Amino acid sequence: MRLSREKINIDYEETSRFFGERAKKLRLDERSRVLDIACGIGRWADAITQDISGYIGVDFSKELIEIAKSRNTKENFSFYQGAASDISDILASHHIQGINKILMMGILIYLNDNEVADLFKQVGSIAGKNVTICIREPIAIEDRQSK
Repeated sequence: MRLSREKINIDYEETSRFFGERAKKLRLDERSRVLDIACGIGRWADAITQDISGYIGVDFSKELIEIAKSRNTKENFSFYQGAASDISDILASHHIQGINKILMMGILIYLNDNEVADLFKQVGSIAGKNVTICIREPIAIEDRQSK
């Protein structure tokens, strides 16, 4: 457990299965244009095995975007560095439209309330008709109090 400063080993195969199983629930098909806000190293991109119209990953960290680009070389997968607060501008500057699947996985916990409200307004303005928005935030499953 990291809270006790113990080093833990990460089971990357299990992590891959975790993302793969959840990606199935997105009901992706050849018309899907996925926007992954706070994509990190591209774990959700890794999990998408279906043929889709396009995947756009955005993350604040240039280093994580570089890792994502090296891991995911599909022609219709793109990664851009930028803040969630600038998502509309990032998409506009790259002429990206027709987003119909939006992933916000683990980003909201890092934003202030006003930033969350602004992000939701931007998501509302870029979302196409019949868009699917998937929001996932971590929760604690073990006691975090000091002993």
